[in-house]
Amino acid sequence: MLNGCNISSKISLVNSFKKKCALVCLSFLVLPGCQADKTDIEYVDSAKKFAVAGDMKSYEIYLKNALQLNPDNVEARVLLGKRYLSAQMGALAEKEFQRAIDAGFERAGILAEILQSKYYEFQYNEIIEIPLSEVALEGEDKARAYLYHGLANLNLNKKWEAEADFKDAASVGGESPSVILAQSYVLSLELKYEDAQNLLGGLIVKKPDNTEAHILSSRLFEISGDYDKAIDAANKAIALEPSRLKLYVFAAKNYINNKQLDLAEQYLDKVLKAAPNHLLSNLMKANLRLQAKDWEGAKSAAQVVLAQNQLKEALLIAGISDFYLQNWELARNNLNMVKASLKPDHLAHRLLAFAESKLGYEQSADSILNSMGKVQAHDGKLLSFFGGEFLKEGRRDEAVKVFSAAAAADPEDLKILSALGLLKLEQNDPSGIVDLEKVLESDVSSSWARAAIVRNHLQNGRNDEAIEVAQASVDSAPEKKEGYLLLANVFAELKDITKAKDLLNQALEKEGDNKTVYQRLFQIAVAEKSFEAAAMFNSKVLEAEPANKVALMNKYRLGKAAGDTTDAIQAIEAVLKDNKNNEELQLLSALLYIDSGNREKGFSALKSIKTTSSFYDNAQAALGGVYAREREYEQAIPYFREWVVTSPAMLTAHQALITAQIKAGKLEDALASNQLALQQLPDNRLLELSEIRVLLDLGNKDQGLNKAKIFKSKYSESPELDFSLGQFFARNKDYSESLGYFQAAHRQAGTSRSVIAVAEIQNIMGQKENATKLLTEWLNEKPNDQVVRLYLANASSTSDQNNAIEQYRKLIELDGNNYIALNNLAWLLGEKGNLTEAILHAESAVNLQPKNAQALDTLGFLLLRAGDIAKAKDVLESAHMLDKLDSTVAYHYALSLKENGDMAAAAGILRSLPAQDFPEAQAAKTLLNEIE
Repeated sequence: MLNGCNISSKISLVNSFKKKCALVCLSFLVLPGCQADKTDIEYVDSAKKFAVAGDMKSYEIYLKNALQLNPDNVEARVLLGKRYLSAQMGALAEKEFQRAIDAGFERAGILAEILQSKYYEFQYNEIIEIPLSEVALEGEDKARAYLYHGLANLNLNKKWEAEADFKDAASVGGESPSVILAQSYVLSLELKYEDAQNLLGGLIVKKPDNTEAHILSSRLFEISGDYDKAIDAANKAIALEPSRLKLYVFAAKNYINNKQLDLAEQYLDKVLKAAPNHLLSNLMKANLRLQAKDWEGAKSAAQVVLAQNQLKEALLIAGISDFYLQNWELARNNLNMVKASLKPDHLAHRLLAFAESKLGYEQSADSILNSMGKVQAHDGKLLSFFGGEFLKEGRRDEAVKVFSAAAAADPEDLKILSALGLLKLEQNDPSGIVDLEKVLESDVSSSWARAAIVRNHLQNGRNDEAIEVAQASVDSAPEKKEGYLLLANVFAELKDITKAKDLLNQALEKEGDNKTVYQRLFQIAVAEKSFEAAAMFNSKVLEAEPANKVALMNKYRLGKAAGDTTDAIQAIEAVLKDNKNNEELQLLSALLYIDSGNREKGFSALKSIKTTSSFYDNAQAALGGVYAREREYEQAIPYFREWVVTSPAMLTAHQALITAQIKAGKLEDALASNQLALQQLPDNRLLELSEIRVLLDLGNKDQGLNKAKIFKSKYSESPELDFSLGQFFARNKDYSESLGYFQAAHRQAGTSRSVIAVAEIQNIMGQKENATKLLTEWLNEKPNDQVVRLYLANASSTSDQNNAIEQYRKLIELDGNNYIALNNLAWLLGEKGNLTEAILHAESAVNLQPKNAQALDTLGFLLLRAGDIAKAKDVLESAHMLDKLDSTVAYHYALSLKENGDMAAAAGILRSLPAQDFPEAQAAKTLLNEIE
């Protein structure tokens, strides 16, 4: 029942339509009464009155009421479409215009409005596909249609087509807004910006509500660099059409140009609130967050962009953000994707090199410098980092190159220059002194530089020069201790301990009780084995600083050497009473308890560290480490697992757990832990590599090799993987396959380990000449590689004793304390009959390793052959007591007993030997038969 609604007899209605009328009336209760007695035409007329009065809400409602009564009322359709258009609701507007055309309205009459609707919806391609020349357009309709056609072409970067459209719009003539705008765009495209702005100025005075005029004006101000006016014009456009999100992006761009980044971000946030995935806004937001060093925010916005389009700028922002978030693998992946398009001096090259270093990628100084492009002043510290990494790896030649580049980039950085000078001197490059002298010219108090020069003089026997440089340090600052310390070190090195002590005492007179001086006196006392004096000096350090961890550790070491650590433990306990919250000392005390044999108390101290403590993870690591060092891997596992739980982002924790599980034979658990670690640290190269190794160890050959294939495709070259595969195939005695992988690893990154691996497999396969050639060529290039030289010497000892002897001699020249080389050289010389020299080398080996059974056996056997049978027996007895399971040592001892006339003892030793399984088994059997 419609409560008296009586619709005009001009329109025939059925009951269902009456119900619809009721719903319309109910939906607009804000209007006075249902007014069901109006026709659709009357609704349109009333709507127009509301529009004149400025009541646009009622205007829209009455137009909808008219269309409810008569869906074919084209006037209502067109008016409602224009209403939507004024509210920047392009899709709704276009829908109404199309319905009007379907109801018989001439398309040409609203074509400009249709184009504007599509323009608001960014349907630029659809706009330019409409052939305006085929539509009968005149006057303002033509001007507006061609104007929006031109704007669509302009947004598609089709400037020539856009200019043609604007000229067609301008050809209409007159002073309508569309014509003036078109003329202004033509002038802009002709680069006549000032003329275009002047023309627009007149239009804006007459038509201040013309949004497009303000937009173009803003762009022209932006071109001229007047960002304040550009922002003002953009904000006027926004005020007129607040629903056009694109205007906020445009304004944000100008705020960025004007360095008003907070306001720019506010405008972008408005856009993103309405359209969270808006690509350009997210890209701009990512840039702003990057500038603000909000790495998480920058990465988040960049990822929204990358989900839609792999834009290089977004990849770059994501890569930089991940770098500073220390997501090294993600940073590397993203930066690698854009590095080819970046300028040579772009920061990203440096970040990429750093990330790859962190991930353990094999790098050379040349590759780093090439990737960084033109080195700049601020690169000094980064290059220093790389230099430090090379030093950790023992690659000093590479470190020198990098530090040289760092010093060239930032010659004022004295730390870099000092490091370079030190390195050069270590490499026997005398130009290092020049670098260090430059440091002293800038900073006469630089103790590091002066100490390095002094050390170099001493190493090269220039003792007088060393004293002179050190004395200059005293003379330049006689009131300070540093010079006295340096000069004292010189005299200590020259074995003039009295003079050294005198200088240290002078230092004490200058600066009173100084712990640094006492520490040096402590070191001298220890070197002199004056442990009582050492204890006194160490106590002085503790008086000055009771919680000094180094001094507490020294006290413990002194006590351990004396056989009683009680005082040291009590000292630490006393310090802990006054420093109850010093958890680092608590850790130290726990470790010392364990070292002193009181493992229960040490473990108790470690376990007492609460889960809320910042040192809890250290305690778990320490507990697991103690068990692991004692090869009690199963007991270590729970603590390493807890360490992983408390420090899920720490690679070393995961590695400790995985290693302990492997050592305990729990390979399935190790694989599960490895896979969990990869969830915590995705794309971690080291974890991916260890997963492959565990799979292969488990016997999952196909799965392991498939993972290896994926790994190689991901990382291109991978010497670590090739080496691991070489080891796997070697264990399975597939030597041909193993050799190929070892050779691949060696080609990519030759190391001592890789060259030995290749040579070892070649020896096993009978390719001894190839192995020797490879090792010799390596040593020609790297003559100081003692590891490879020792391997070559050992490998040659059975096939080419002369070469082996030569290699052992060179090893001893490089390091006179290499007891293995001394022992082996002694043995070979004995085999050659050169017993006098052999015994000298064997004695040197024993002096270095007095409790080494093999060294003692060599010396004893050589003495026996030289006829010194009494001494030989004593030495061989010591060797036998140290290693009773070594049959060769036992046989040699039996020989010495026999030579000394103790047949019964010799026979007893020989009877205890196994019948075979050692080289001298037959000789031992023959000797026993002789004795018995």
